[in-house]
Amino acid sequence: MIAVADLAVHYRDKCAFSGVNLSVPRGTVTALVGPSGCGKSSFLSCLNRLVDMVPGARASGRVELDGCDVLDPRLDLVAHRRRVGMIFQKPNPFPLSIRENIAFPLREHGARDVGERVEAALRAVGLWTEVNDRLDRPALGLSGGQQQRLCIARALALEPSVVLLDEPCSALDPIASGVVEDHVASLRGRYTVVIVTHNLAQARRIADHTAVFWVRGGVGYLAEHGATPQVFGSPRTDVAAAYVSGSRG
Repeated sequence: MIAVADLAVHYRDKCAFSGVNLSVPRGTVTALVGPSGCGKSSFLSCLNRLVDMVPGARASGRVELDGCDVLDPRLDLVAHRRRVGMIFQKPNPFPLSIRENIAFPLREHGARDVGERVEAALRAVGLWTEVNDRLDRPALGLSGGQQQRLCIARALALEPSVVLLDEPCSALDPIASGVVEDHVASLRGRYTVVIVTHNLAQARRIADHTAVFWVRGGVGYLAEHGATPQVFGSPRTDVAAAYVSGSRG
């Protein structure tokens, strides 16, 4: 579904990563792992063009989503970002009620049956039974794990094809992290998921495919990509073998 060819990102004169070639099959979960500073989050930002919002940043190469050129300057970014949902490291609910966090973007995109879709989105992440009696209370009053699931529900309510997650569990306690991880895994088959994580055990548990990023000469690159059992069980490169074994990174 996603095909990346010779992708590079520069922030003014600094190259974050270069020469990345990667395919992401439809309906699968792909984990991006590697040390800090190797370009994982910058790569993720290219897929929904958030990199455009960074002054001085530029992407080169090719990114295709179902044959559509994502880097085309004529691309309808509003429509594209509705199709490619994004969940960030720190939960970022709107300073609105729980209900309005999902209803507001739905109305902005002209959706019908908003009430039904709010409930469906909350059910999809296991939040409905926890919050259905306080939908008009502030979303910021939820726990960190609940806020993150609300953000996932907000993205899913717009019916995206792709869901991007940038370390969605790193700010959560182990119990909340496990709940979010289970719901991320449940997206398999219905959505194409790309997740950045520093938790190798998490990648091994939930990902169909794993991409190992590394740094060479201060520039990130893709060291290895393959089925998760292969990357963790019999990596082809010394870098990947050292990283997944814990002896590097």
